[in-house]
Amino acid sequence: MGKTGTAKLVIDGAYSDHNIYTFVGIIEKDGYQRVIVTFIKDTANSKGIYADTVAAPLFEKIAEKVLIHDKVL
Repeated sequence: MGKTGTAKLVIDGAYSDHNIYTFVGIIEKDGYQRVIVTFIKDTANSKGIYADTVAAPLFEKIAEKVLIHDKVL
């Protein structure tokens, strides 16, 4: 379960062509609960890219590693 976000960055007081992509997700199993937040700041004009294609997959990779590390899986 989670929520994506794609937003324009403000640079020198004005919206720029740069974006920040976020995904906040919750992982739960039995009494195990974690919240993971991913942020990706682009460095170039990234038209047509949204958080679901960059930040959500990063969350998935991190969540898998956390679950393995914490011996939940």
